Amino acid sequence: VISEYDYQGSYKPQVELAHVKYAFTPALQVRAGRFTAPIFMLSEYRKVGYAMPWVRPPVEVYDIAVSLDGADATYKFNLGDVAMSVQLAAGDADEGTFEVNDARTLALRAEFGSSTVFASYSQTKIDAPTTPLLALYRGPLAALGAQYAIDGDDLEFTSFGYAFDPGSWFLRGEVTRITGEDNLLAKNTNAYLSGGIRTGAFTPYMTLAQVHLDSDTSIGARDPIGVINAGLSTTNANQKSITLGTRWD
Repeated sequence: VISEYDYQGSYKPQVELAHVKYAFTPALQVRAGRFTAPIFMLSEYRKVGYAMPWVRPPVEVYDIAVSLDGADATYKFNLGDVAMSVQLAAGDADEGTFEVNDARTLALRAEFGSSTVFASYSQTKIDAPTTPLLALYRGPLAALGAQYAIDGDDLEFTSFGYAFDPGSWFLRGEVTRITGEDNLLAKNTNAYLSGGIRTGAFTPYMTLAQVHLDSDTSIGARDPIGVINAGLSTTNANQKSITLGTRWD
């Protein structure tokens, strides 16, 4: 259970994890209930500060992390000196500002020496409340209004990450990409790169992160009413950040 400031200006506690897990063998385990969608390297620990070099992972990438109500299965095995895991997950989520339905995720992880490689691919359908002003698009503009409404639209999410951590220092990064149907939801490529040095009780670090917008911020004269153009320009934006900090253990 987590209590944090949300989009409604409330600290109402939310259930992030609530599942049962059964291990059929030491290599194969299955969960059913509520769990974090395995779409990032640090999905399971994104709100557990001591498990990461930062208080929270970079928001440019981790902003869309969700908890699914469904089931997943993880199989672990070795390929020589490489420890592998394959995870399949399926479920739905209600995040308040949007709903995720029929989500399906395949996640792969490989660990060897001081390195970890991660990749995931997800498909889902998404519903989100859009401005009621889209009702103004009638007659010959009705199809345009329906196109930009977010109502059961297909969405694809791909991620790739790499981490190198020999102990005295670390370097890690992730790249994600969101693609899907043309609507008011931004399609973007997001990334971060973070590195730090462990010296005594302190771990100073620097993180570079960005959101690169891949979708339009306007459809121009195709929108004579202007509501869609206004929605695209206000919700879709590029972003960059540089973070300097230190961890004290």
